[in-house]
Amino acid sequence: MKIVFPALVACYLLLLRFAPYKGSFIVKALPILWLALIVLLSDGSVTQLIFAALVFCAAGDIALDLDRTKYFLHGLTLFLVAHLFYIAAFLKLDGPQPRSIFALSLTLYAVAMSLVLKPKLGKLAPAVYTYIITITAMGITAARHNTEIATGAALFIISDSLIAIDKFVRPIPAATYWIMITYYLAQYLITEGILNQ
Repeated sequence: MKIVFPALVACYLLLLRFAPYKGSFIVKALPILWLALIVLLSDGSVTQLIFAALVFCAAGDIALDLDRTKYFLHGLTLFLVAHLFYIAAFLKLDGPQPRSIFALSLTLYAVAMSLVLKPKLGKLAPAVYTYIITITAMGITAARHNTEIATGAALFIISDSLIAIDKFVRPIPAATYWIMITYYLAQYLITEGILNQ
């Protein structure tokens, strides 16, 4: 995983300057599908849940790569389901309760993001708010576990925040690079944390 995954990520990032190109959705999803395969071949009490989460994430990647505007809601839904699998996995794993200050911080951040996005969401508001609640719950449940899992969850929230700001508030320079680097690193850390725990 420590060689193949970064190689696949580097391949996607290097080819990003040529996007859109034929088959780009495959290149985008391959790093996550590789992580899913690693998880599937490992032993653990939450293997199937993490595998399902990664597969749904890969499906979301494909939907957004095919047409970010047309399939935005589809991609959002697929990632929401992925976070539900992550939440189930994090709750199933043994771990202490998350610190109240961390849970409060994530909740306040979610409220702040919702307020920032509110004027721009229109009909997408219910779906986006539902997603924000879900990913916040994912972050809080991830905080029950090791540093890799908690950091990965935090990076996932950062990545999705960048997507939301770039789409609904104002364009971010080199947005796709920042979004995908934080996203891939998030998925790697969550997977590595699960395997270590």
